[in-house]
This record gives sequence, structure tokens and C-alpha cells, in this order.
Amino acid sequence: MNLQKIRFQITSQKVADGGGEAYIGYGFSVCDENTDEELFSADDLSCEETSVMELVELLRRNDVYPCHYMDVLEDFLNGAAMVKNRETVKT
Repeated sequence: MNLQKIRFQITSQKVADGGGEAYIGYGFSVCDENTDEELFSADDLSCEETSVMELVELLRRNDVYPCHYMDVLEDFLNGAAMVKNRETVKT
């Protein structure tokens, strides 16, 4: 059985929002460690690098298969939206 070894990398890029302001958006990419082939990437998931680092650690620690990344990302983004909505209600 040939198990694929993968490497995660945090990515960042300057992103312009709709109002002409710019911010740094963080994401991650996943590559095959042997071939450097990119298997998955997601950009601009959060403006907080630590949030993306925690997500990557969750994927790595739980040996999540790349075919399930989109489901995990959906949960991650929905959770971030719920936190943001709660903070808006408090103010």
C-alpha cells in the first residue's frame, strides 16, 4: 500500500475588499511531499493567521483525507460567521 505523504503550508495574500481597503487574507495549500504536486489550496479563509494555523493543525492531527477538506472548510467558515454574528449582537 502506497501512503501519500503530504505537506501543509500557510499562505497569505493581499486582498482588496469592496470598499477599496486592503487586508491580508490567510489560507493554506497541501502538496504531495514526494512530487511537490499541489493537491488542494484554499485562499483568503481568514484575516487571522492563527485561525488558519489551528485549522491546518486540526486537519493534520486528525489525518483528514483531502477529499473531506471542503466539508471541514465549510464547517470552519460557518463557525467563524457564527462567532462574528454573536460579536455583532453583543455590541
